[in-house]
Amino acid sequence: MLYVISGVPRSGKSQLAKLLNRKYSIPYISTDILRDALGKAYPQLGIQEDMRDRDKTPILWPFFKGIMEEYRWYKSDYVMEGTNFNPEDLATIKDYEYVKICFLGYKDTTPEKKLFDIRENPSEAEWTYDIEETQLKEWIASWIRRSNSIYEICKSSGINYYDTSNNFEAVIEKVAVELTTKHSQA
Repeated sequence: MLYVISGVPRSGKSQLAKLLNRKYSIPYISTDILRDALGKAYPQLGIQEDMRDRDKTPILWPFFKGIMEEYRWYKSDYVMEGTNFNPEDLATIKDYEYVKICFLGYKDTTPEKKLFDIRENPSEAEWTYDIEETQLKEWIASWIRRSNSIYEICKSSGINYYDTSNNFEAVIEKVAVELTTKHSQA
């Protein structure tokens, strides 16, 4: 099974991938690594470091879709996680029997609460440390809006969306169980 985990920054994608690795020995890769490697190896793709993830996503989708389609030949479980997926794109492959997809977001919070959560619970590779609080709150507000958009698209596309605004750890645990339970894809 190929597990595809996407969503907005700081929604729990990496934590979920690590949990699946720890509990079920499922290896994972972040699309950040693939994105950055492609950008360096193929500058003609136009992937620039200062681009927003949403602007990189359409450039990356043909590559990621190719990986997902080729995965049908592999029999082991694997996780791909990252922000570089649109629910509209993933809806085109959601019926592949060897793929399970979920999106994480936080549409039910405020920028102030999410900022507090980020500062109180830093991740291992905390890239937000050096970002000024006002800037980070603006980004969080845009990620909350994006979470709402993702939620609506997932709902209409039959893709599982999980909100990590409240009870973060419990939601991540629940998603791990649901993903690894047979027939959990909506």
